[in-house]
Amino acid sequence: MGAAKPAFARIVETTLLMARQLANPAPLLLMMVVVGWGALLFFCFGLLATFSWISLIAQVLGSLAVAAAFFMILEFSSPYSGLFRISPVGVDGLIKSMGG
Repeated sequence: MGAAKPAFARIVETTLLMARQLANPAPLLLMMVVVGWGALLFFCFGLLATFSWISLIAQVLGSLAVAAAFFMILEFSSPYSGLFRISPVGVDGLIKSMGG
């Protein structure tokens, strides 16, 4: 019984932490850093490169990589919906076992 109370408290803290993280899934500062980094990267690359098909392909691939990073951040910030989905069965079972 003595070990059950701290374990139960940790479970409740973890559940509350998950709820808070889902309330604000993608911090605005993180999005600004990703966009700013991508803009700076492409600006510097544009200053140094002359126009050629290779530089154009590199710009397109780079922009796709930044867009994919942005998409993955937003997609993984909402784990129960979207393209990459995890099953809520484990969390629901935990809440039921806690009596919630």
